[in-house]
Amino acid sequence: MKLALYLPNFRDKVTVKELEDLTALAEELDFDSVWTLDRIVVPEASDHGELAYSFGMIPGFPKQLPVSSRGEWYQGWPLIPWLAAKTTKLRIGMSITDTPYRAPAVLAAECATIDHLSGGRLNVGVGAGWMPEEFAAASASHIFPRRHTHVRETLEIMQGIWTNEHFEYHGEFADFDLCGFGAKPVQQPHPPIFFSGLKDPSAQPIASRNMTSPGGSASRTRRASCGSGGARFRPNSTSSTPSARWTIWRSAA
Repeated sequence: MKLALYLPNFRDKVTVKELEDLTALAEELDFDSVWTLDRIVVPEASDHGELAYSFGMIPGFPKQLPVSSRGEWYQGWPLIPWLAAKTTKLRIGMSITDTPYRAPAVLAAECATIDHLSGGRLNVGVGAGWMPEEFAAASASHIFPRRHTHVRETLEIMQGIWTNEHFEYHGEFADFDLCGFGAKPVQQPHPPIFFSGLKDPSAQPIASRNMTSPGGSASRTRRASCGSGGARFRPNSTSSTPSARWTIWRSAA
């Protein structure tokens, strides 16, 4: 059994020293990993139990977050490279990164760099988010109705960038020509990817892609199809099978 520690960066009051001490203790006790939480904002409406949806869209849960809008919590992503520098054995990750708040290609390239900073200890957790108030604060309200498509495209872009010298993508939320994105991850073919869907049934098609291990079948299929020179991917909306979701061309050498 592997033990993981959820660092309390999302709390009404937290200090760097607390996070540092907890991380050091987890490493001393041979925990497998430490994780931070992705929370961009706490809407003032949450203080009054007036969010648009119950917590995590889970029936029976309050329309409220466990932290006050006046709380002094820390953002999760900036803590990840800090954790890489503070540890030598622990795996590190954010549970989870809401992809609609980030540009997919930028996120993929940053993850690759952090994998180097940590010596190949990065876990990548992704999800769609659930709180429209947070989407508004992240200037991503237009993505909310299609957030799971954004997650799917982010997963495709991540794996394409991580496993090809050059990569091109033309989709709904990302559209770019062949580019190089710098260093590839230390972990091959890429860091393990964990997906969180909570109770939202529309997340099921993404979860079925089997993205939770670095050697999953979908990953192997794409690597075999892309070759070593580069890859061009165009989502194929008429296909329902993960392995045929993209139309793939071999790029010129």
